[in-house]
Amino acid sequence: MDRIPVQHRKDQGRFYKGIPIHAAPSVHEAAGALLERHAPPPATVLDLGGGSGALTARLRDRGYSAALADLDPPPSPGGPCYTVDLNGPFDASSFGGVLYDAVVASEVIEHLENPRGFIRDVRGLLREGGILLLTTPNVVDVDSRRLLLTRGEFWLFRRGTLFSTGHLSILPYWLLQEVFRTEGWTIKETRFIGRKERTGWRRLLVPLVNVLLLPLGFGIPWRAAWAPCVAFVCSPKASSRG
Repeated sequence: MDRIPVQHRKDQGRFYKGIPIHAAPSVHEAAGALLERHAPPPATVLDLGGGSGALTARLRDRGYSAALADLDPPPSPGGPCYTVDLNGPFDASSFGGVLYDAVVASEVIEHLENPRGFIRDVRGLLREGGILLLTTPNVVDVDSRRLLLTRGEFWLFRRGTLFSTGHLSILPYWLLQEVFRTEGWTIKETRFIGRKERTGWRRLLVPLVNVLLLPLGFGIPWRAAWAPCVAFVCSPKASSRG
C-alpha cells in the first residue's frame, strides 16, 4: 500500500536484501519482534499493504509462512501474493479463502479512506485465536507537538503533502485504542517503535528544542515523545468475530 517516493540509502539500512523499506528506521525490526512474541513461527501471516515486500521477506526469513497483499504488488513477490484494494470491502475470499494466524498492516491504515471499516474486515481473515499487528505514524511525538504549535500540522501529515505521502487519516494512538475497543478487539500490547534520523544542524538543535517542549505533554506516555510510530497487537473478541 505504501508507495512513498522516499530516497533510501543502503548505509542507513533502508533496504532489506535489496528491497526498499517504506517505513521509519527499525520499525520493521520491531514489528518482527512483536510478532514473534505473540504469534511465533511457523505461523501463517498475511502482510496487508505490503508494498515493496521488504517486511514480507523479513518475516519469511524469520520462519513464517507469509503472503503479501497490495494494490500494486511487486513483480517478483517470492511467495503467495494478492492484488487487493484495501479501500474497498474485503474478506477471506479476496485471498483464496485462506485464514491466517496473524495479519500485519504496517504503515497502511493512515492511507485508507475508512480505517474503521478496514479494522472490521480484518476480523474475517483471522483463524480462531489470531492476531492483528498494526503500525502507524505516532502523531503525538515531540516533533508533531512542535509542528502543531508552530504550523497547526502533524509530522507526516502536512499541508501540500497528500500526493507525496498518500496519508489520509490522522490517528493518534489513543483514538486507535478506542476504535479497537468499540469494534470488539482486545489490545494485547501497545508499543511506541522506530527512530528518526537527523543530519547536520538538525541532529543537534531539534532534540534540544524538543526537550524544552516536553513539559507541554506531561499527560502523554514518555516513550510516545520520541518514537515515530506506534504498534498495536490485537485479537478479536469471540463475540465480535464475523
